[in-house]
Amino acid sequence: MLPAGINLDAPIVPNHSAGGIRLNDEACSIVRSAGLAYVEDPPHRIRKYPLGSVILWAKAGLVKQIGVVQGYRGMINGRIALGATIADVERELGTVIEDDEDNLVVPSFPGWGFETEEWSGHELQANKHARIVAIFVFREDDSQSSV
Repeated sequence: MLPAGINLDAPIVPNHSAGGIRLNDEACSIVRSAGLAYVEDPPHRIRKYPLGSVILWAKAGLVKQIGVVQGYRGMINGRIALGATIADVERELGTVIEDDEDNLVVPSFPGWGFETEEWSGHELQANKHARIVAIFVFREDDSQSSV
């Protein structure tokens, strides 16, 4: 069941929101509206809640990361969505790099990262054709870039 308030067409806004959910929103009501049990963890623990095409990571009761996967139709800046390639991201938003945790990010456009379909080999340069299968939104100023 899709939780109340989740919009699969909502824009993806790095450092801010996706799916109509904002970072630092209260996770409890979102998770419960999907018919899932919400579990309050100790403040340092991060819990993942899959909600169909939207995935939430909560810490201390607040949404800390939002992921979107197959079925999500919203875009970043009206130009980049699931299915776009690394080359598309570079053409529209800036150079893509792998950060220290192997996340694909655009340093000049922080607050988001993405995963692609499986690569042929391990070099980013040789995989510019790889298509995005997941996009993650997080606060750039949090201690980690993704959870």
